[in-house]
Formats: sequence, C-alpha cells, structure tokens
Amino acid sequence: MRNFKFGVWIFCIFLVQTVVLSGIHVFNAVPFIVLPFTVCAALMEEDGVTAAAVSGICAFIAGAFTGRSYIVTALYIFYAGMVVFAVKAKPLYISKAVKAFALTFIISGVMETVFRFIDAGNITVDTLLYSVLPFAAVNTAFVILIYPLLKRTMYKEDKKKLLIGDLV
Repeated sequence: MRNFKFGVWIFCIFLVQTVVLSGIHVFNAVPFIVLPFTVCAALMEEDGVTAAAVSGICAFIAGAFTGRSYIVTALYIFYAGMVVFAVKAKPLYISKAVKAFALTFIISGVMETVFRFIDAGNITVDTLLYSVLPFAAVNTAFVILIYPLLKRTMYKEDKKKLLIGDLV
C-alpha cells in the first residue's frame, strides 16, 4: 500500500508539473516541484532504499520532462535526494520542516546555477539575482504545500494512547 501511495504521489507531482506549472512564470522562474518533493520525501523517509527509489524514479522522470540535459537533471535530482537523506540527522535540534525549507533553497539555487553555467559558460550577478534567486524562492515556497501533505498522507505517526499507569 505504501508503494502505491508513493506511485500516486509521483504521478500527481508530475501531472501538476507538466499541466499546471509549466505555463506559470513567477519572477521569470518556472516552478519545479519535483525537487521540493524529493527533498521532503528524503527528509521524512527512514529507509535508505525507499529514499533512493523515490529519488531515482523522480530523477528518471524529471530528466525527461525538464527540457534540459537529461543526464545532468537526473543525476542532480537523484544525488540531491541522497545527500538530503544522508544529512537529515544533523543537527538534531532543527525540525525537519525547517531543514526542508533550507535544503530546498540551497539545492534549488545550486541546481539553477549549474544549469545557467552549462548554458552560458559564466555566471554574473544579474544571473544570480534575476534567475537563480527567484527559482530557489519559488521552489522553496512549494515546500509549504508539499511537506504537510506528504507528512499527513505518507508519514503519520501512530499516536499511542497513554494509560494512567504509563504516566507514573
């Protein structure tokens, strides 16, 4: 059942990405919600194999849909998911929601910078301000939607009923 839910999530993410968000430009940036989904799923997943599978499937499909270099996009998304899974335990005192915001912003900024460098061969301050920063901000904004929905549908914590004897 859990794998089916992941399949539905991935299908819905790519459906929204291709149908709804491909025509939306916010500050000259097209939202790329596959990356926030991959970051959030890797942060909340406890099993490394499942995190790798979700990242790999998202990377495989995203490479085909982005219109950019397939190999670079697929490898970047897969490695981003694996890096997030590896660093999610540190530091312990920061909540996963805050980590999702920070990591999505950083990974999105680095991703867009890499793609702009591949396309143009150099990076200017204008590129960073008018292309990279809006792309990272828009992707980070989608964490507000994806993180709580993913947590509610995929990662419910079992609430145990406390008995009076358990409190003593």
